[in-house]
Amino acid sequence: MLLHQNNILLNSNINQYVVATAIFTLAIIIHFLVLPVNAGLPYITFYPATIICFYLCGYRVGAIQVLVSAITGHFIFTESNWSFNFKLEGIIQLIAYLITSVLIGITVSLSKKNESRYQALLEDQTDLISRFKSDGTITYVNQAYSDYFGIPKNVLTGSSWKPTAHNDDLEMIQAKLAELSPQNPVVMVENRIILKNGSVRWAQFINRGFFDETGKLAEIQSVGRDLSNLHDLQDKLVRFNKEQELMLDNVMVGIFKLKNRKIVWANRAMEQITGYSNDELIGQDTRIFYRNQLSYESFGESLYQDIRKFGKCRTQLEWKMKGDEFRWVDLSGATLNPNLNDSLWLMLDISELKKDQLNVEYMAHHDPLTGLDNRVLLTNHLIKVIDSCKRNSKIAAICYLDLDNFKPVNDCYGHDAGDDVLVEVAKRIKKSIRNIDNVSRLGGDEFVILIADLDEIKGYLPILTRVINEIKQPILLPNGSSVQVGASVGVSLTPQHSLDPVVLLRIADEAMYQAKANGRNQIIEYGA
Repeated sequence: MLLHQNNILLNSNINQYVVATAIFTLAIIIHFLVLPVNAGLPYITFYPATIICFYLCGYRVGAIQVLVSAITGHFIFTESNWSFNFKLEGIIQLIAYLITSVLIGITVSLSKKNESRYQALLEDQTDLISRFKSDGTITYVNQAYSDYFGIPKNVLTGSSWKPTAHNDDLEMIQAKLAELSPQNPVVMVENRIILKNGSVRWAQFINRGFFDETGKLAEIQSVGRDLSNLHDLQDKLVRFNKEQELMLDNVMVGIFKLKNRKIVWANRAMEQITGYSNDELIGQDTRIFYRNQLSYESFGESLYQDIRKFGKCRTQLEWKMKGDEFRWVDLSGATLNPNLNDSLWLMLDISELKKDQLNVEYMAHHDPLTGLDNRVLLTNHLIKVIDSCKRNSKIAAICYLDLDNFKPVNDCYGHDAGDDVLVEVAKRIKKSIRNIDNVSRLGGDEFVILIADLDEIKGYLPILTRVINEIKQPILLPNGSSVQVGASVGVSLTPQHSLDPVVLLRIADEAMYQAKANGRNQIIEYGA
């Protein structure tokens, strides 16, 4: 390796001496061709040769060339040509040439050193540095530029930069460069570029124009850097913002921001759900959504207590919308900045869902034909009645009622007529009992009446008598026919007979069958 480096250095030195010899020889030839030997200007052609030699061959070779030129010039071209003349004028000319040459050497050496430093600075840069003429012809590129485009420096130099730019951006780039002037010497351009492998990248170029003494653009120096990652990030950010905007500005979920329970921002869905325009919502206190001040304060205390404790909360409540319409909403919130009392809320209109839920719950606890309580709700009522009797030392009657002569209605007029009779009987029973009493349908033509809060054992008789008398009244069917049914009732009492709901229903049922067996249309108390 060392031998190889020495060979390179030796070859370089030999080449420098060859060049210096050629320059020296050319200087003598030009002197002979242009001027007479005795013209009195012995070193005139050696001055430019000295400058060139110092620049191309370095200070050491240049110094040798100066020494040889001094000897040759003094020998050939001073007075008494072709001889060493030591007259004062010749000595002065020789000394002047030597001093001038040394100064030239020092100047050129410093200039080359600065140029080398500048060149090294350009080459060491990771930025893409290039220089090109006003017509686009490249005069210089650094190594980073060459590596980036994948094209050798010697191929780029002398070619145009235009093929490296994306066709769709070329007109824009040229328009930007046309803005360069002595008053506006710098323009920045962001454009797409095409690499050797065909891939397209984004880059930013800062272009500085250099102008001649007439103000005409002579050359442009361009410093560029790759922006593809930044553009990719910007594209992702734009897509994210659009997705976020679509998400926030949907028409299904209301989203709003509060500060001290005042609305400071709301999405489009809030207008759809509440009926208030965005202008009407911004700045409003959420008090407008509550029935009254008490509910506003109680809900606020509960919700914000959860937010302070857990950072979030969720609830379902009825909110008053514009026009005093109440709708069920699912409301969830999260704190943004506790110190500023900022919170973000999501609101979903669940009115239809709530309505369906209530319908399902109603159907689960009520008879679908008559709307009366079913067996599930009857059991709940019976448990409460038994507990009340225990606490208040009262009596309650469990009355198991079955219709008499109901089967002939179905047989003669059909089941639809039978359903009409059942609906009418349910209405008559409800009309005949007290507000504190309850009636349920267990199925078919069987009903259970709970008569609560009695002070005496036979306190149920007046109520059941009204019920039976009402049921006995003729019932007009939709087809114009009239039918008549009766009722047999069995009664059990609590706490006298039992405190168990199942037992009370069973023995009341047994008493009802006893009433049927005794001739129907009567009331039988269990065990009586």
